[in-house]
Amino acid sequence: MCVYAQGPNLLQVFGLPYSAPAFFKLLLEMDAPVETRSDRLPGAAIWTHQVALDGQAIGEITDLVDAELPCLVRRLQLTAPLHFRLAVEEPVKIVENGAAWRAALAPCCSKCPPANTSITFTRSRLSFTTRLPGAAR
Repeated sequence: MCVYAQGPNLLQVFGLPYSAPAFFKLLLEMDAPVETRSDRLPGAAIWTHQVALDGQAIGEITDLVDAELPCLVRRLQLTAPLHFRLAVEEPVKIVENGAAWRAALAPCCSKCPPANTSITFTRSRLSFTTRLPGAAR
């Protein structure tokens, strides 16, 4: 997985293979001014963002991409809510988890080369799965 970000905004998120198009972006959308100071842990793909809302420190966001699994992890430790807009890029298709996901996967693989990415929403989780055409199911 590859992620291009600017502060807390995820501008492009790529699954595997890296030749696949970006499949989403996550952009901060707030009425009050938000300031962040971002730092990378030396030698690692771990970023921390100190967040201030309307001039008051409200906490920290930590982002990392796992070295072995195609997985983006974002931990928010905040004392006030932040609002992000999830923008799903074409040709990603959003389907429900379960039977609808399995039914939608097969036709989407052939329409979205070189990879198919599905996004699953639940109340507490947002997960992304990328499958290559012809890969075992």
